[in-house]
Amino acid sequence: MIAIKKGFIRHVPMALVALRCLIAVLLVIDALDGKTGLWFVIGFAIAGISDMLDGMVARRYKVVSTIGSAMDGYADAFLYTCIVFCIWRVHPEIIKSFFIPVLTIGATQVISWLISLFKYSKITSYHTFGAKVWAVTLFVATFSIFAFNYAGVFLWIAIIVGVASNIEDMMITLVTPYWAHDVSSIRGAFKLREEHKLKIKKL
Repeated sequence: MIAIKKGFIRHVPMALVALRCLIAVLLVIDALDGKTGLWFVIGFAIAGISDMLDGMVARRYKVVSTIGSAMDGYADAFLYTCIVFCIWRVHPEIIKSFFIPVLTIGATQVISWLISLFKYSKITSYHTFGAKVWAVTLFVATFSIFAFNYAGVFLWIAIIVGVASNIEDMMITLVTPYWAHDVSSIRGAFKLREEHKLKIKKL
């Protein structure tokens, strides 16, 4: 019975990641006609909760994996790419007003991925503290847009935090000597580099 329970729990984080991707697609479908309602907000809230729960479950039951960590990051990127599309369909005036800031955050994200691909031949998945703060600000900004038709200061905060988080990811990639996931900060990256140097000296 215990083995069955552990086997089930092992798949919960990935199931939550899959749920988030499915909800993202449903949100896009709902926004295609240029209108959204209560169900859109509820769906997005469930996606946000799933984002918090998958990591909590993985850490709580010690089922964290490299693949799971990477897929979690990809699911987040997919969800918010879909959200940008939804905002464009439902609130095009927001995209027009925030075009340069949104373009900036998108550009820094792409540059971060390109640096990672050039150095490691794959995209990083750090889950830094800054990225977690960014996720919260994005959730608040998106919820505000679709629940209250207000972007304002919440979206500005999300954009500023997002650009800072992407820049930190770039710095971590440049500092770390090898691909690693779940690096909490640039300080953690320097720690990994020093540990790597010590290992080399001992060889």
